[in-house]
Amino acid sequence: MTTRTLLVLALLAAVPAVAQVDKAEMALRDLEYPAALKALDAASKQVGNDRTTTLRIYELQAITLATMGQDAKALKAFQVVFSLSPEFKLTGNHPPRVTTAFYEARGWLDQNKGLDARQLPAVTKDGLVTQLKVELLNDPLKLIKEVRFSVLVEGGKVTDVDVPVTGTTVSAPASVQRLSWWATLLGEKKAALKELSSASSPRIEAAAPLPVAVKPKVEELKPQPKPEPVVEAPAEKQPEISAWEEPAKPMSGKRVASIALMGGGAAVAGLGIVFGAMSNGTKAKVTGATTDSSGRVTGLTQKDALALDAQQRTEASLANVFIISGAALAAGGVTLLILSLDDTRVSLVPAAGGVGLAGSF
Repeated sequence: MTTRTLLVLALLAAVPAVAQVDKAEMALRDLEYPAALKALDAASKQVGNDRTTTLRIYELQAITLATMGQDAKALKAFQVVFSLSPEFKLTGNHPPRVTTAFYEARGWLDQNKGLDARQLPAVTKDGLVTQLKVELLNDPLKLIKEVRFSVLVEGGKVTDVDVPVTGTTVSAPASVQRLSWWATLLGEKKAALKELSSASSPRIEAAAPLPVAVKPKVEELKPQPKPEPVVEAPAEKQPEISAWEEPAKPMSGKRVASIALMGGGAAVAGLGIVFGAMSNGTKAKVTGATTDSSGRVTGLTQKDALALDAQQRTEASLANVFIISGAALAAGGVTLLILSLDDTRVSLVPAAGGVGLAGSF
């Protein structure tokens, strides 16, 4: 390598990455593909490129390599683009070689998914935040080389700690009660690949403060007053119940039914007696009618006599029916009364000159 070549490379490295990317875009428009690749390679070697610059470098590399027919390298560059930005869309007019590599990389994304990670809850101990953690969830191309923990303590400044990746969980130490933090996934040359939270919207962690020890209060023992003697109130005197008395007992159903039947029988029999009296009165009208000297009835016509006779027979029949029915009801009542005698209780009560019977019937 000549001195001139080394000087050119040194000048290219000294140019900021953004300027190198602009130079590569101009060379690509002028169809100067080798010059475009050289400028992009110089930009990618800059340390600490931000995410936007990193993504643009890989996009232009993929387009340039595909246009030059370097399909495998172009596919790899597009895969990096999709891994960093799964929603990426190709803009502008490009030859079939470029669009073919683009669609192949998008199909690869469907199978492998994009780069992903998350912040884990901080570890706390003894009232302090002692450890911050980031979990790497997906990195199919192994792009993540380090994780930058950016920590802001209240009243202080931001402190950045870059921790190399050795597994799926990356952690950084801390020792404060409260802090704000965000993380950045870094690739080669500390290029920013993805941010977890941000300086404008950080994650806040705080440890529960230790409880303040409180000295137990010792109360002075005071002499307790002598308890007053307890005087029990006399028990309330209960009313005495005579051995001869028994609480009233409600009348049984049999007793009620027997009284109802006997009362109904008496009423029905009374109706029979009324009709019997009416029948006798009607019969007397016929037998007491006026007769002449020869014994013929002159006080009634034959028609009236027949009508009175029919009325008398009807009244006599009704009298018989009511009297018989009343007797039957009364008999049923007596029967129930006899059957209810099991419920009867009788007790002896003192009376003038001796004792008497009392109870429920």
